[in-house]
Amino acid sequence: MGKRYLIIAVLVLAFVLPFNTIEWKSGRAEVLAETRIEFYNYTYIVHERALLVNKVGRVVREYVYVSIPRNTSRVYCRVLKVEPEPLRFETDEEGNVFALIFVEVKPEEELWINLTYTIRVSGYKVYFEKDRALWPPLEIARIYTDDSIYWNIDNETLRNLAYKVAYSDNPLETAEKIAKWVQDNLMYEITRGRKGSDHAIVKRGLGLAVRGDCVEVADTYVTMARVLGLPARTVFGFLLTTHEEKHWLNTSLQEGMNLLTHWGGHMWVQVYVPPWGWIDVEMLEDLSRPKIGDFTNLHVPFGVEGKTFYGSGLLEFIIPSYLELEYIEFDFKRGE
Repeated sequence: MGKRYLIIAVLVLAFVLPFNTIEWKSGRAEVLAETRIEFYNYTYIVHERALLVNKVGRVVREYVYVSIPRNTSRVYCRVLKVEPEPLRFETDEEGNVFALIFVEVKPEEELWINLTYTIRVSGYKVYFEKDRALWPPLEIARIYTDDSIYWNIDNETLRNLAYKVAYSDNPLETAEKIAKWVQDNLMYEITRGRKGSDHAIVKRGLGLAVRGDCVEVADTYVTMARVLGLPARTVFGFLLTTHEEKHWLNTSLQEGMNLLTHWGGHMWVQVYVPPWGWIDVEMLEDLSRPKIGDFTNLHVPFGVEGKTFYGSGLLEFIIPSYLELEYIEFDFKRGE
């Protein structure tokens, strides 16, 4: 019933608001509905390599999809080299970009895929005026408050939890309350694969908690947001600690928490709140508080998942069908 009222409210509200741009010494800032947004750009050059192995006992001829960072108003990627040479670059319905590579690999043979690209990331901070937040237009709400295999909005436990801890007439306040609850009730552990929010929510004492890593954190948040009529989606990419570092993952190793010492593959959330549009929500970068609309350029986004899904949050960068991804490495350096 609550969601029906939200949809009705959507039909009444409009968010066509003026904006202009001004220059700051520290970077660029936008004034949007009298709200200041500051941007801080950083450009990386990324060397990526991945090892695929044929373990099926026959010659494998298949297409491998390699995720390339998608271009948005805050991200610009320029591909410099791909080996083997791709047949073409493809874009899915959400704007995610993939290099399509045809490979032929004999039994027990290995194949290396190598890429080099630059990516400019605009970190930003929004200085919100919360009373200007509006619920989304109907066309956005219809798409991004629906359920999925990972976001079961009909789960009664999650529905009751969402209304109990985060119901509000203000969408930005709802976004903040969900983030605070998830961060305060997280039982962090590395998981392999993707469980979805149904399995991420567990009992703890007399209450509930989220058990898992960044993937479960993001999936739980998206489900709770969608239950309350707040459009939400996940973003996959990297969260770095410095601007120059190497990340690697050997998929055959079962490392547990030790994985965090050398792998920064990450998933976080975006919510849609007019007049600001899609806003990043980060709950693991600063464990003292969730960050909403406060996005560092140490995040390196690759793609979004709101309607389409490609698998585990750790392994969405290289997508084969029959070959096994055994090793993947990203070397981030300062770009021009």
